[in-house]
Order: sequence, then C-alpha cells, then structure tokens
Amino acid sequence: MRNFLTCIFLTCLYQGVISNLHSEYADDLNCAVAKQLENQCASYCYRVIKPFIQITHECHQKDAKIADLIEQLAKYKAAESKNKELLEITANMVDMKKMISEMKTQLNESHNVQESERNTQNTLNSGLKMIKVPGLEAFPVLYNNHIAGPGWIVIQQRLSGDQSFYRNWAAYREGFGEIAESGEFFIGLEKLHRMLAINQPNGLYIRMEHVNKIVRTAHYDNFNVGDEMSGYKLLSLGKHSGNSTDALRRNEKMKFTTFDRDNDAHITSNCAQIQDDGWWHAACSDTNLNGIYNDAKHCIYWNSAYLKTNGDCLKSVQILIKPKITFN
Repeated sequence: MRNFLTCIFLTCLYQGVISNLHSEYADDLNCAVAKQLENQCASYCYRVIKPFIQITHECHQKDAKIADLIEQLAKYKAAESKNKELLEITANMVDMKKMISEMKTQLNESHNVQESERNTQNTLNSGLKMIKVPGLEAFPVLYNNHIAGPGWIVIQQRLSGDQSFYRNWAAYREGFGEIAESGEFFIGLEKLHRMLAINQPNGLYIRMEHVNKIVRTAHYDNFNVGDEMSGYKLLSLGKHSGNSTDALRRNEKMKFTTFDRDNDAHITSNCAQIQDDGWWHAACSDTNLNGIYNDAKHCIYWNSAYLKTNGDCLKSVQILIKPKITFN
C-alpha cells in the first residue's frame, strides 16, 4: 500500500515539476520521467489492484448464483403455492364427494321410505271392498294396486282354469266365479256398465302372461260399455298403448255374444259357440280371453294371428278398469 501511495505522490510531483519547466529539455525529461513513473506505478498498482479485480470477478459470479437461487426460490414458492391450491382443491373435492355420498344415502333412504309407504298404502287399498252404484245393491269388487297402480278394479281374472267361462247370457249379465285375489271370475256385464261413467274416459288395462312366461299388457284410455238394451255394446276403447298389439280394436262397437244370445256379425254362425266363450264378437274375434283354459284348439289368447302353437296361449289374464266416478 505504501508503494502505491508513493507512486501516486511521484506522479503528482512529476506533473508539478513538468508544469514549471520551460527549457528546451522539457519534452525529453517529460518523456523519460513519464515512462519511469509508468513502469513503477504499473508494477505497484497491479499488485494492489489485482486482488480487487479477483474479488470483483468472484462477486459477479456470486451475484449470478444468488440471482439464480432467487429465481429458483421464486419458482419453488410458485410451485408450493400451486401445490397448496391443489391440496385445497383436493380437500374440497373430498368434502364434496362425502356430501354427495351422504345426499345419495339420504335420497335412497327417502326413496325406500316412500316406496315402503306406497307399498303399504297399495296393500291397504288392495283387496275386496263393497261398493254401491245407482240401480244395484252393494256388491264386492277386487281392487288391485300392484298391476297398473292405485284405483284399478279387476273385472275378469283367469289363473288356473278352475272356472268355466262358457256360460249363458244370464251368467254373464250377473257375473260368476269367486271374486278373490286367487279366484277366477267375471264381475258381470250389468255391474260393469253401471261402474263406468258414460261420456267420460274410463281406463281399461289387460295383463296377460303367456305359457312361456312372457308378460304383455294392453291399455285403453276411453273404455265404455252400453246397457242391456244395447246388448252391452262395447261403445269405445280409446287410444291403445302397451307392449301388445291392438287386437281388441276389431271388437269395438260390437255387442256381447253368448252361446244362447247371438249378437255377433257372423252371418251363419254364433261366434261364442265357435270359440267356446262369451265376448264382444265381430265375425268372430282376434282375441279370446274367455275361451277354454289351456285347450289345444280354443285356448285363451290375445291375437289369433300369433297363435301358432300351444306355447302362444295365455297362462293368466287380468282385466281391470279404472272408472271416473266415485263409489260409496
């Protein structure tokens, strides 16, 4: 350090001396002294400044490393922030899944309760009830809320072949069989006529199970039957729906026929005698729901076009109505 200061002092002295020289040797002296001072100062200054240069270089390198570390730290913090957000989102999703699971459980429990209440109500509403319609004494009917829903009354049921449905006009007018959940019966044309609200759409629902266990249904939304003076005419059916064909349409506007009361449209024969039943025959019918049970020739069936083998016969039939009027 002392040599460095000496160099600076000599340089300053040199500059003062030179400024006072006015001789002809001034330029030569200036040149010689300047060179000597330059060499001497260069040696001292380099040794002094070199460490500072090295330190400065190292500082630049460290600054670059610090800047890189700061950049990495910023990236780490950003990643950490994103991870924190992801963790929060994941936690929220877990909470939402838990809430959804709890809601599903509550909905299932509510549905089960409602289903249980509905089944209980249907059970309470199903079964035999006494009803009263104008013009007739009170009589029993079988409500069935399981086949088509609440409010349906079974007017015909065939399950086993225990009852013969090859009956005369009086039997079909009054009704016959055992009106019970496991019984076979026909409610009677007079009762049927009086239960139906004229000029209002009454429902008709037919459930049929084939021998091969296939179940088919037919639903009509405007079913009406006339009085005895009209021959208990099938006045209307309405729109057809269900997974069966519209096989009853041919019988619409037809009177009821039995083996002793020929009201059908057949010119030479009595269709009830031909098909061993009682029905709203045209000439004759595509359907035979009151025929002989499980008979190879005239079994009960819905559509004669599909009656190719005994396997197409019906094992069971329930015919139900949903009247628009209210019974006492």
